[in-house]
Amino acid sequence: MKLTKIFVEHFKGLDNLSIQPDGKNIVVRGKNGTGKTTVADAYAWCVTGKGFDGKTIDTQIKKRAADGSTPNDGGVEHTVEVEYEVDENHYVTLRREFKEKWEKHRGQAESEFRGHTSTYAVDGVPMSKKEYERRVADLMKGDTFQLLSMPLHFCTATKWQDRRKTLVKMCGDVTDESIIDGNPELKPLKALLDGKSISDLRKVLQSKLKKTNDETKTIPARIDELSGMMPEDAGQQREAIEAELDSLIKQQDEKRAELVRIKNGREIAEKQKAFAEIERRLGGMRADYDAERKHKEREAAEAEHGIRSEIERLGSDIERDQKRIAQYKQFAATQDKLAADLREEWGAVHAQEFSGEISDTCPYCGQKLPTEKLEEVTAKAVEDFNIKKAQRLKEINTKGKRIVEKKAQDLNDAAELEEKNVARQARIDELSAKLNDSAPAEAVPDIEQQPEYIDLAGQQKELSAEIDALREQTAPQCEKVNTEISALTLDIQARQEKLSAIKQTESIKARITELKERETELGRIYAQLQSQLFLTEEFLRAKVRATEDNINSHFKYVRWKMFEQRINGALEECCEPLIDGVPFSDGLNKGNKMKAALDIVNALSKYYGISLPVIIDDCESYTSLPEIDAQVIKLIADGEHDSLDVEIED
Repeated sequence: MKLTKIFVEHFKGLDNLSIQPDGKNIVVRGKNGTGKTTVADAYAWCVTGKGFDGKTIDTQIKKRAADGSTPNDGGVEHTVEVEYEVDENHYVTLRREFKEKWEKHRGQAESEFRGHTSTYAVDGVPMSKKEYERRVADLMKGDTFQLLSMPLHFCTATKWQDRRKTLVKMCGDVTDESIIDGNPELKPLKALLDGKSISDLRKVLQSKLKKTNDETKTIPARIDELSGMMPEDAGQQREAIEAELDSLIKQQDEKRAELVRIKNGREIAEKQKAFAEIERRLGGMRADYDAERKHKEREAAEAEHGIRSEIERLGSDIERDQKRIAQYKQFAATQDKLAADLREEWGAVHAQEFSGEISDTCPYCGQKLPTEKLEEVTAKAVEDFNIKKAQRLKEINTKGKRIVEKKAQDLNDAAELEEKNVARQARIDELSAKLNDSAPAEAVPDIEQQPEYIDLAGQQKELSAEIDALREQTAPQCEKVNTEISALTLDIQARQEKLSAIKQTESIKARITELKERETELGRIYAQLQSQLFLTEEFLRAKVRATEDNINSHFKYVRWKMFEQRINGALEECCEPLIDGVPFSDGLNKGNKMKAALDIVNALSKYYGISLPVIIDDCESYTSLPEIDAQVIKLIADGEHDSLDVEIED
């Protein structure tokens, strides 16, 4: 699309300028301050409503005074009109005007300033702002003006995330599946991913590697610790010690059986049997007594608990409804206040009289109304007033009735709740009296005071004395056997300690073997995880190459850096244009920046399928510019040109 004409009038100090390049390149020369940037701003403003840098410039359009202020100009039309050749012999004209808005009200001698207004037209047809912007978007195939007309906009004014999205849309994204399918060595990744992204898989692998490495580091210390805990060798074979221990235990059992035989002669055994039988009967009597006592205590406690629970429930109900009674009474008091306010309002409305002033002048033609027409208008106004007054009084009466009904309902609800609370309190008093009058649980007679229990206890005491007397006769024999049992116990403990030491040593050795096997297994796991992580790194490197190669194939000079590798090896998305390896935002000189910008404009123009005139500011700074498939508007600062000079290149 070519610019064939641009007309500027009263715009930022530029009173009148008309350029007709007929689609050819334009060169605008002049020293600083002659209006070169104004031409670019006027062109951009006509299309987008903003200046060449993409910022709003409405406050700069009118001519400024010497002190920097912007005085009113009385409604001067600030106009920019551009004409494009869209296709061969197909032209479109855009026109935007900006001017002050002055209004003169009836009865005022002078007009008043009421702000500013803008008007729009396409091919001479007036349009609203939305219609104009829609037509421009259709003409430019979307929001492409700044991208295709302002070379540096894409690299300086567009966020890198938006640049990246645009490039991916333009060149197509490289999918993870295509990377894996295109590299046979990456095939194992398909099973590893299992629905996860490469980034998530790397996090999982790195976490497992850390855990594996951390566990591996602990194993040598754990082995050293276990080796230090290993007791000295028992000095004998385990089987021999176990045989000695079995023999000693058998001897001890025989001695204990001998001791029992000595202590429990025939007479002692019979008396011990009688003693045990009496103890059994006494125990049964005590158990029966305890069961009966606990049963009666439990019955009394349950009865008391039921009464107290009912009292608590009734008290909670009273407390809850007391709050509701207070609320209902508060509601009734509020209704009284509302009723009083309504009565006062009713009196005020009822006392109102018609006092409106009827104008005797027609609001449409400004002529004086005839007497009969004035009377008709007055009668209609009085009638409307009285109808509205009657309607308002009726509304107040209706609202008052509702208030009275609501108050009556609230008081009735409060009374019902109070009656319930009186009944509840009476029930509480009844239950409290019952609780105070209740007799304690019936006491159960003490079993130890019963004749049968006393008789059996006496018999048991006599038997115990007889058994003790018989045992005193066998005391020397028992003491000798007890001494032999004690000696055997010491020998048994010595053998057991030796066996325990041997078993502990065997257990520690087995645990050390397990740890060494685990260390070997962890080494294998660590190597496998490292191999899998290396696969993901190979994938990322392949994706970087494929993505950047795919995008770079659409550009002649620019190479795009789409990923940044972090210290931890992870790849982070970015979008940085490079010229000969130098980033646009870090170290690239001005000439190469414009070289990159024009290369980008060429690629974007092909993607959007439209070519727009390109404005190159500070063109004197560039010794050479790459070819661009678009009409070019060059702005050149030239001290030899005191005024604006426009050239049309052949």
